[in-house]
Amino acid sequence: MILPRSYLAWQRIIQTILPTIIFSFSKLHQNFDPFEEQKKTSFIELQNSAISLAEFLCQTLDATLVDHKGNVKTLFDVFLQFCLWGNRCDLSISSGEIQAGQGAGQTDHLQRMKDKIIVDNLEDVWSVVHKIGNERVDFVLDNSGFELFTDLCFAEFLLHAKLAGNIHFHTKQIPWFVSDASKKDLLSMLEEMKSSSNECLSQLGERWLKRIQEGSFVIQSHKFWTLAQDYSEMKSIASDLYQDLSQAKVVFFKGDLNYRKLVGDRKWPHTTPFTEALWGFLPAPLCSLRTLKADVQVGLLPGQDNKIQAESKDWMTSGNYAIIQYACPIQA
Repeated sequence: MILPRSYLAWQRIIQTILPTIIFSFSKLHQNFDPFEEQKKTSFIELQNSAISLAEFLCQTLDATLVDHKGNVKTLFDVFLQFCLWGNRCDLSISSGEIQAGQGAGQTDHLQRMKDKIIVDNLEDVWSVVHKIGNERVDFVLDNSGFELFTDLCFAEFLLHAKLAGNIHFHTKQIPWFVSDASKKDLLSMLEEMKSSSNECLSQLGERWLKRIQEGSFVIQSHKFWTLAQDYSEMKSIASDLYQDLSQAKVVFFKGDLNYRKLVGDRKWPHTTPFTEALWGFLPAPLCSLRTLKADVQVGLLPGQDNKIQAESKDWMTSGNYAIIQYACPIQA
């Protein structure tokens, strides 16, 4: 049985269709981003958080990672969680603001946030990633600005720790929702970092631009990411993209919109298994990193939703709860 979409889901579909139609027929505005200045400003306003995380990453890059099962695993947990909570920086929700200390390299703060991760499949993700070696890892991006910066930091750690051979970043082809990341946004941020007065931030900007030139960072775009169809339809209407994703050892899907399209934005019972809600979409092992900002969630334990509801009535939309949710194709 196909579950119905909520009113909000239909509203979101209309919101995704209109920008695509308008930009596809425009002769003068296909490269115009009405949110460009907002995106740039949001990253500038979070410079202290970015510098703090950058310096933490630079210290990591300077260190010798010898204990693969200990130190590398601990750092993997930390950078994945920075990548996760960076998703709170969504211009459409928070005007680019984050709470004090949220993204500022506070590993103790991450530990305190652990109980807000209501689905935590981190160990399952690690069990795949630590075996990757020289293989490919993909990121289907969400927001530009500080969240994109945390994505890049996590990706850099994966390469440095030899947990990935190259990273593919999937961006939007056109300006879409307010803060969605495009190739232009990514390159613009790296140039901004390169010219920063902070030495570490500047070094990372230069390092990442070089990775793009050398091919260890690959930026990709596809029109499917701004179509109204959910991801279960990708194989039939964008088979080239589906086949491309299948080359990855693991694919990280960032943020709320990607999660809604993974599960069809439907009224699933909260205990529905994640793999069932994916409706057949599993080109490769995938992990959703998302802070909850919309009324859809699967993969909870029986009664877990009622318990969270008692703690916070707006738990599904506040951005205060998060998931690290993993699914893997069944091996023949």
